[in-house]
Amino acid sequence: MITIPENFLDIIRTEAEAAFPNECCGLLVGTENGSDKVVTRVVPSPNTKVDSEGTGHKNFEIDPKIHFDLLRKLKDGSENIVGHYHSHPGKPALPSAHDIDNALEPEHIWLIMGVDENGRAAGLGAFHIDGENGNVGVVEITVPTLDAG
Repeated sequence: MITIPENFLDIIRTEAEAAFPNECCGLLVGTENGSDKVVTRVVPSPNTKVDSEGTGHKNFEIDPKIHFDLLRKLKDGSENIVGHYHSHPGKPALPSAHDIDNALEPEHIWLIMGVDENGRAAGLGAFHIDGENGNVGVVEITVPTLDAG
């Protein structure tokens, strides 16, 4: 299970819609208790697959500098990178063949935001993907809402 507060989903939704027709991406930072993960922050990243011709609409790559800098900051702390997120422009929130082939960290959660043909967020899915053997498991998403008081 992954618990991700509504305000973090709002950030991902905004990123996904702003990146359309390209994919957005970023890292999920949080804490772990066995297989349960609680997201404590999201770290957006430029999609380094987007070039001057805008070809980042079929895949993504998190900026390696952002990834490594974050790993250094988290070293010896209680938080870890628990997963990453990206969007699927014009497609559902399901892992693509490209996602499965490129899943190198099966312990991480893949959070995917679907985006419809009009550039509006349309669906959310979370998965464990083991690229080595092609296994995909659905992860339950819990979204606590912020109290108004």
